[in-house]
Amino acid sequence: MLQILDMTEDQYIQAIRWSLTAHKLFLKRSPSEIRVNAYNKTLLETWKANMDIQYVLDPYACAMYIVSYISKGQRGMSNLMQRATKEAKDGNHDIKQRVRHIGNKFLNHVELSAQEAVYLILQMSLRKATRQFVIQELPDDSTDVECMGLIKKYSARPKVLENYCLADFAALFDVSTSKSESVTTQAADEIENEDDPLFEKSATDKICGAGVGKSQVLKGLYNALLRYYSTLPGNDPDDTNILLMAPTGKAAYCIKGTTIHCALHIPANQGLSDYKALTNDKLNSLQVKYHNLKIIFIDEISMVGHRIFRYIDQRLQQIMGSKKVFGGVSIIAVGDLFQVKPVKDGSIFKELTDDYGPLATNLWKSNFTAYELTEIMRQKDDQAFAQLLNRLREGNQTSDDLATLAARQFTSD
Repeated sequence: MLQILDMTEDQYIQAIRWSLTAHKLFLKRSPSEIRVNAYNKTLLETWKANMDIQYVLDPYACAMYIVSYISKGQRGMSNLMQRATKEAKDGNHDIKQRVRHIGNKFLNHVELSAQEAVYLILQMSLRKATRQFVIQELPDDSTDVECMGLIKKYSARPKVLENYCLADFAALFDVSTSKSESVTTQAADEIENEDDPLFEKSATDKICGAGVGKSQVLKGLYNALLRYYSTLPGNDPDDTNILLMAPTGKAAYCIKGTTIHCALHIPANQGLSDYKALTNDKLNSLQVKYHNLKIIFIDEISMVGHRIFRYIDQRLQQIMGSKKVFGGVSIIAVGDLFQVKPVKDGSIFKELTDDYGPLATNLWKSNFTAYELTEIMRQKDDQAFAQLLNRLREGNQTSDDLATLAARQFTSD
């Protein structure tokens, strides 16, 4: 090639250097690869996808590249950012509040490309991966290294589900690996083969599980509502339509939700007697996040006291911009009324007694309807023990009950 151009190698290198303003590394390639992106053979064989690799020789250039890439769709926001910066400087705020103010302005005034707008309007997923990883704990001596996919689960379905097509099977059923749980569909109730996997319908009129089935009821309702809202025209799949909350971190973890304090930005280190409104920045963030919120599930409702319940009502009214009870958001509360009582607060199931409580409206009694699950599922195979636990739970234990429990005591000897 250099002979055709009547150039020496030194002249060629010198010509390239004239066009450079910074250090740059050129990978050795043949003339036939002039249109191929820079690559590393070892990485390419491992990655098995498109690659355009470059060595970073200038930290400042790397930072500029990242910033320009992130903000390439925000060219028209310079004036907005300048105004936000000026507002932050003029206000009596510390550096943390200034950064939060500028960040909120940026997040809530994002410009969208035409392609992204089309994807959002048509409810198409913005993210898609061809590989999926599932972490599953197995015994040390287990040889089961394959995770069943949808087709294999459909092939292994019980005989009573033979008339279901693949589409209905995928839409209506989930696989439960627990042999102790009851099957929650009328068809699956007839399954007699214990080797068949247990199938659990997401939304049913008969739901069973631990205890009397509170967790399964919550899960079934959540999945059914999630599917309902996802099918509504114009609904953004990234919007928060349903929120799962609980008063403690452990309870929130069990339902894969979040704590009440975290979800609604309620400070844990302040009293709840007087309502403290959100700042404009925090309010703006929550309004953007929950602008399409329809339903809230609150688990372990027995641990939620009067003060925090009133605080939830006032916070939702502020976020939703509505004077309706709970800001017009539907609340589904789940819990055992005989479990732990609220800490330093009165139970929401009883009348208020502190301050002006007797004159205030009891949110629970005025707005909620109770539905009780009476069929015990956890100890369904031992009715005598289940009845003993029920009497103990209600404080009506007999001397025979205490004697039965005492007979099951074990000593360290």
